[in-house]
Amino acid sequence: MEKGTGELSAVQEVERQYGLPVVPIANLNDLFTLLQNNAEFGGFLEPVKAYRERYGAA
Repeated sequence: MEKGTGELSAVQEVERQYGLPVVPIANLNDLFTLLQNNAEFGGFLEPVKAYRERYGAA
């Protein structure tokens, strides 16, 4: 989940602002699994890790 501009996650901000539920079709964990299990995409693993460290919400 990505950080929003305040204390909420980006998903929570969208849900509050628009009154609509946000339902992901995939998340970062799914992406990590794909990148780890497919050599074709392995080169993207480190940049995605860096992205999660910078923008990820707990």
